[in-house]
Amino acid sequence: MDGFAEANLMLSSALEQLDDIITNEKKYIKQMCTFSPLM
Repeated sequence: MDGFAEANLMLSSALEQLDDIITNEKKYIKQMCTFSPLM
């Protein structure tokens, strides 16, 4: 595998992780918004 392909693979892997993090954050924020009136 050449350097470009390797960097490309690392980048797409990092983007997938970032996407997972963003999805989890959105779920968390949605939960906080749902629960906040009860507090």
